[in-house]
Amino acid sequence: MTPQQGHIAVVGAGPAGCFVAAEFLKKMPQGRVDILERLPTPFGLLRFGVAPDHGHTRRVEEVFTKIINDERVSFYGGVEIGRDLPWTALREAYHAVVVCTGAEQPRRLPVPGLELPGVLSSIEWTGWLNGHPDAAGVQPDLSGNTAALAGHGNVALDVARLLATPPERLGDTDMVAPALDAMKRSRIQTIVVLGRRGPEHASFSPDMLHELTKLPGVHVDVSPSDLDEAEQRLKAERQEAANARLIQAWRALVDHQPSKATRTISFKFFTNVIQISRNSSLLEVRARDRAGDHAIAASLFIPAIGYEMRKNACPEIWRDAGRVAHVGGRVEPGWYVCGWVKRGAKGLIGHNKADAAETVQRLIEDWELLARRNAEGIQAWLPFVREPDMLVNKAEWERIYQEERVRGVAAGKRAERYWTYDQFYEVAKQKPDVTA
Repeated sequence: MTPQQGHIAVVGAGPAGCFVAAEFLKKMPQGRVDILERLPTPFGLLRFGVAPDHGHTRRVEEVFTKIINDERVSFYGGVEIGRDLPWTALREAYHAVVVCTGAEQPRRLPVPGLELPGVLSSIEWTGWLNGHPDAAGVQPDLSGNTAALAGHGNVALDVARLLATPPERLGDTDMVAPALDAMKRSRIQTIVVLGRRGPEHASFSPDMLHELTKLPGVHVDVSPSDLDEAEQRLKAERQEAANARLIQAWRALVDHQPSKATRTISFKFFTNVIQISRNSSLLEVRARDRAGDHAIAASLFIPAIGYEMRKNACPEIWRDAGRVAHVGGRVEPGWYVCGWVKRGAKGLIGHNKADAAETVQRLIEDWELLARRNAEGIQAWLPFVREPDMLVNKAEWERIYQEERVRGVAAGKRAERYWTYDQFYEVAKQKPDVTA
């Protein structure tokens, strides 16, 4: 067998998995790739993690759709490796396995009270907006005046921006219908964003901070004295140039004063959440800053402090401080990683392209050894699957994809998404109308 005839499995159909498939087929034009995904649908973070109002980012889905639709690629959704199918059975079926399962679990804020009604993880919030079937039962409490967030990264900024966005500006996005209806009824007027460090160390993209100036009727509350202190610290550390764009973005927010503001986003620095409690109707978010302890009454609290791997994201023996031990994407010959499971939960969608190139290069270097085994693909692992009837193949996914777009035309938007497992499987498994 020549390297051109390689057959590999990619676990995870998000951006990392799609880029790995494309890179492998570029290096092995006669090769085959089977992409396995625990959800009924592909595209992972792109479909379920990108903010609905960032349509320019979502358009990358067109690139990944072409990869999935390649005749050399097979897609199998609805199978979670480590739960529905043993990792060992999968490995025996292919020349190599590339694990691209990402980081789908929220990092837990170490404070009491996170189990209380009104507290959501950022994954639950984002999944609710985007129709992630794991979040189908989520119901954010938007009935109060105030929402509080913990975290100074882009995910927290997405949450704050969407809570402050006039709902009429969200009508043509592909936010799922229940979420859009709830946002139209929202009474949230103040969004408090709490961060542990100063403004110079916030992980916000300057461009995303600048987006806040484009929201009509939204006042952004940032203390000029906090920015003055930040600039002094940067000057002492000789870091002014490295943080110049971020400080400029903060200054632009201070200078931006919209007329007739009806909503406020308030940024607080050097603030740690220490406890969550609840009275009969509201949460009490207790926080500690340089002036002491204080409480924020809120109907909604969302920690957005990062992500980590799910329990079945990789074979248990691989785990090492939240990420997999590897060298350039190679765990050992035959086993490889790419994306957040490889480098930790950091980096944007585009970073996965170079990451995939590095990982596939390690795989190609090992090919002489890998080619010695047979690669029977699905025929070898299907007998081990716990619920084979729950598999969603490429044709069934295409049916979901097309149905969502037909629904979108009727609703005046790009797509009207499904959002529950029952809906996905009802559409995927429907029998064709032979009388048509």
